[in-house]
Amino acid sequence: MIGKSKLGKAFGPGTHGSTFAGNPLTMASAQAVLKQLTPEFLEQVRTKAFKIGQTLAKFEALPVVTSVSGRGLMIGIHLTDDLPVNDVITALQAKGILTLSAVGNTLRLLPPLVMSVEDLESGLTTIYDELVAHTN
Repeated sequence: MIGKSKLGKAFGPGTHGSTFAGNPLTMASAQAVLKQLTPEFLEQVRTKAFKIGQTLAKFEALPVVTSVSGRGLMIGIHLTDDLPVNDVITALQAKGILTLSAVGNTLRLLPPLVMSVEDLESGLTTIYDELVAHTN
């Protein structure tokens, strides 16, 4: 991290972290990631995002979903207040699907960029089915 020295007091030990913090192993990992971010790879990600975007459109018809938002493969499924997002996360974990929460009772999806379209669709089907189960 680079910043003005007067800001240094605001960042004590443990207050700022980084996926690729400055040690040899993580720097080598960062370099490997950057080599993979080719135009072809990024086009594959855009294609996956478009395909799953079509699947996500049907989520908005569910009574427990207020909206779906996101960009690319960063997705938020905004739930009604009567369905706590943590209940959905716990149920999905039991089914092998890892999700997160975000502000506003939102189910947050951040699938790996290397995930196949088939696996993405399968995961979305599981999530959809779980939300349907909470509708009844």
